[in-house]
Parts: sequence; C-alpha cells; structure tokens
Amino acid sequence: MAGNKPANAVLHKVLKQLEELLSDMKADVTRLPATIARIPPVAVRLQMSERNILNRLASRAPELSAQSQSQTSQQMQVQR
Repeated sequence: MAGNKPANAVLHKVLKQLEELLSDMKADVTRLPATIARIPPVAVRLQMSERNILNRLASRAPELSAQSQSQTSQQMQVQR
C-alpha cells in the first residue's frame, strides 16, 4: 500500500470523515433522552384516549390484512 499514495490519501480522508460522523452521532445520542422526554405522548398528539386508539387499530386490522393479501395476489399475477 505504500506505493499507492493517491489511494492512501483517499482512504485517510474517508476515515477522517467517518470519525467526524461518529463523533456527531455520539453527541446526538447523548441529547436523545432529553429530546424524547419533550415529545408529547401519542394519545395527546392524536387527541384520543388510549382505548380509542386501540379500538381504531383493531378495527382497521382486518381491512389492512385484506389489502395486503390483495396486493400480494396482484403482485404474484404480474410476476407470472
């Protein structure tokens, strides 16, 4: 590798950028708990009770399952 100076220069530059990105990510991770604590709960953001949210999800589950099955069968027909 000593004879390939351009490759070494590029490698050094890339490694430096990776170190900077990792440092930025570490700083972000330390701020994450405080940021998450400021986010209001889903029920508050949706202005719904937890029970209503669960009821909506449960009532949509059969719909979503039927849609998924329909899309899968359509994709299988297209592939043939």
